[in-house]
Amino acid sequence: MPRFHIHIDASWLTQEFEQYVTNHLGFYRTDFVGPDGGRAEPLNHLTLKLDQASSYRLAFTRVVEAAATGITGYIEGEYLPHDFQITPQPFDPEVSVPFTVTMQPLPPDTFRQSEFHIAMCAERSDPRLLLKLQQMGLLTIYVPKPWGISIIFTAQGNRKEIAQMVSSLHAFVGRSGGAVECSIKEERIVNWWISPGHVSIPPVIHKISWHTDIDWHAAPCVPAMGDQSTPKAV
Repeated sequence: MPRFHIHIDASWLTQEFEQYVTNHLGFYRTDFVGPDGGRAEPLNHLTLKLDQASSYRLAFTRVVEAAATGITGYIEGEYLPHDFQITPQPFDPEVSVPFTVTMQPLPPDTFRQSEFHIAMCAERSDPRLLLKLQQMGLLTIYVPKPWGISIIFTAQGNRKEIAQMVSSLHAFVGRSGGAVECSIKEERIVNWWISPGHVSIPPVIHKISWHTDIDWHAAPCVPAMGDQSTPKAV
């Protein structure tokens, strides 16, 4: 599975920019949708996935050069050290959540260091699991997939806290069950770029309240594509 992702998140973009990044760089649309299937912010979400660091560095440089006059929004380059695939099993309502979080706006002129995505089928996963993840304070987005609508639970912050949360969430979802078409990804920021003017950026973690009476790090965590060190920023 590709270890490097580049995402374009834009409220506005030119037709020339989109044609360039799709025809010459290989980006494709991965637009979000709302819970009702309608459009959701950001209105334009494009993705490129790459295997090699050298290809990633070249693509990021070229897309940022084109974005200077082509979009209002931001571009993020990510490295994925973990991509866990969760085996479906019956939901266990007795399993408690490992933590809850609160969010705060991202400070000006800064960008998150890392984030995680817990993605699963919104229609076929157990609604009690979905409710628990929502009650933990995680943000949600929806993405169309060939098999239906994927609901993604996410939080963004620094690398240390995101790595701790990914470990505990892997254990929690594995024990609680109820997830269908589920994966848990840790996505570390390598590079980022924001256009001038007002750009809406998702909030970051303000506080994590851990449920320390449970050992949420006891379950084995073997990533699907290995644990690699983060490459140097370009």
